[in-house]
Amino acid sequence: MAAEGLEPNWSAGFPVLSGNLGQQHLLTSEADGLHDIPRCTMNQAVAMPTQNMQFFPPLLSLFSLLLFPCLLAAQQPLTFFAIGDAGEAGPVLDGCAKGMSQWSNTLRQQGKPLGLLLFLGDNFYPIGLNQPEPERTKLIADVLGPHAGLLKSLGKQNVHAIAGNHDYYCRTVGPIPMNSCKQGNIYAAQIPEWTYHYGHPASIRRAIAEGTRDTVEFILFDSGLPLAVGVSNCGVIFDSLERLLRRSATAAGVKWRIIATHHSPFTVGEHGGWRRWLPQERRVGYVGNCLHEGDDPYRGVFEFLSNQDNCTQEYQAYTDTLFAIINRSGARVQLMMAGHDHSLQLLNYPERVCDNCPKVFAISGAGAKREPVKSPNPPSEFTHPINTEQERGASAGGFMVGEFASGTLMLRFINAADGTELPMGGAKRFQIDESGRLLAE
Repeated sequence: MAAEGLEPNWSAGFPVLSGNLGQQHLLTSEADGLHDIPRCTMNQAVAMPTQNMQFFPPLLSLFSLLLFPCLLAAQQPLTFFAIGDAGEAGPVLDGCAKGMSQWSNTLRQQGKPLGLLLFLGDNFYPIGLNQPEPERTKLIADVLGPHAGLLKSLGKQNVHAIAGNHDYYCRTVGPIPMNSCKQGNIYAAQIPEWTYHYGHPASIRRAIAEGTRDTVEFILFDSGLPLAVGVSNCGVIFDSLERLLRRSATAAGVKWRIIATHHSPFTVGEHGGWRRWLPQERRVGYVGNCLHEGDDPYRGVFEFLSNQDNCTQEYQAYTDTLFAIINRSGARVQLMMAGHDHSLQLLNYPERVCDNCPKVFAISGAGAKREPVKSPNPPSEFTHPINTEQERGASAGGFMVGEFASGTLMLRFINAADGTELPMGGAKRFQIDESGRLLAE
């Protein structure tokens, strides 16, 4: 994990931070700081008598000038984009880049300019930046080039990326990426257009709207590392996450918490077993990924080479550890965002998790690739498969837009093909309240 002023070094197989934090908007497990939240409160204005105001036009104009920015600021909610698995050039990536540029312009015209752009891992395929020059420089240009205008306008302090499993792979054997290397993430952290996170968790606090002291804390957690080297070898990383969450639980003004990671505890995509096209029913069906399920012995062999499917023992250990930490911390998390599956999903599982754990899981992993996904099953599972013989249940490509407004967080998914809001099982907009509950559209 690295930010400006931080240099990663490695100890016992995981990165630790050294150096001076330097950027106040970034909080890590190793250093604390709070983003300077712009405030515009009405008690800053001077009370003036209403009588005889017609005799003081200059004073009235001055009062209006002082008041207008406050009123305008109160109408500017925090907005953000989340896109995952965007590490390969092609039409889906280009469509997402075009759509994000268009939506950024639209939001600005609506008086709610884009505040954050989050990349949710697997930033460069197939083995991250663990490759020689000139291939490495070309890959960076191919993947980030389509986003160049948006990255420049936001600045690196507003563009954050986390590592995914592909960012740790060292080499490929045929089509299969293998082994674990750190150097690619060190290269990724040196890219000047973004702030890159790997290793220890970090967080960003932002006001949910200009002029308010209420904040949201985005907790950036590198799930790629424990699934690369083993959950049991990453106790210090999970301890850092728990300390961060415990501090957040008692921090004044923090009303919302969103975990951004690469691996979702739940999915109805390929890594969750939803990958078999059923031509008679024109939908994707379930087939177990792991040997103990007995459905697909050929896929089961993959279990020995990778622990990237949700049914594997290591993946379950990751999920159980994560939920236990959240529950112990006392910090309510309202949303978890992830990638990994190359699909768009919103999952609502209030009965399957702990009290403080998120009930809503948003998967935005269709930034460059599209793979099969289960058909929508409201009110629990919202997706957009293309159930034709040609597409065979592949998800639409795209990204997610988040917006805070009126005490809720609104999420919507944008189609990479045409930039429109995607219907996900009959719903296009999803509202989450402060308790973490998904509200009916």
